[in-house]
Amino acid sequence: MTQSKVSSKVKWYVGVKRGYHADIFKADNDPMESTHGSKYMYCYGGYPTQRIAVQVAMYHNFYIDNPETIKLRGYKTLEDNELANL
Repeated sequence: MTQSKVSSKVKWYVGVKRGYHADIFKADNDPMESTHGSKYMYCYGGYPTQRIAVQVAMYHNFYIDNPETIKLRGYKTLEDNELANL
């Protein structure tokens, strides 16, 4: 029996902070209260791609504190849309 490749891959998470703020981050292991509890209230995740983690955060209307995550994947930020409408 072979070990699944999915379990060894890095997974993407949405770490939710106070005030509807969130970070998109990757981790080898599931975030636990002992490792991430001082920074986040709770986390969504275990997503295979960064894009899915960003979409989950946007679906829940979280303000993403690391916008370079969005720009790397081709999403436009609110500022980009406002500049385009000037």
